[in-house]
Amino acid sequence: MTECDAQTWDLALRLLSRREYAVLELRRKLMAKGLCDEKVGAVLGRLQEQGLQSDERYATMLLRETARRRQGPEKLRQTLRQQGIGDALVRQLLMHPEVDWFELAREARNKRFGQEPPQASDIKEKARQARFLASRGFNHEQVAYALASSGEENDGV
Repeated sequence: MTECDAQTWDLALRLLSRREYAVLELRRKLMAKGLCDEKVGAVLGRLQEQGLQSDERYATMLLRETARRRQGPEKLRQTLRQQGIGDALVRQLLMHPEVDWFELAREARNKRFGQEPPQASDIKEKARQARFLASRGFNHEQVAYALASSGEENDGV
């Protein structure tokens, strides 16, 4: 291993010791340090072979972080695509049994606006809450569920 290889390896390990990175994100960070593309590619390959870098682990970490922040699946999808995560893994994560996106939307609405859903006649308030949930990455069905449900009882919506 040359000095350049060792420097690239050490830097990559230091970054990975702090948190998980998608391979594309890690490549960008290493390239921003002025390291040569072929050395970075070789180091990234070795890191993946040794299980030190994993897009799947990164994506799972991001799924948990997204749920903890009460953000929706569209926000997660957008972030994963920006980090170069493949569509198959994205679809798999969005159907993860650990996360109920409908309940997460309801929790986000309740935390921001309180337990009582908006009155059916209060169109402005419903629209305001719907915009809030959509901006957090929830789809139409999840927004509708959250607006119709207080969480104290499931009214079948």
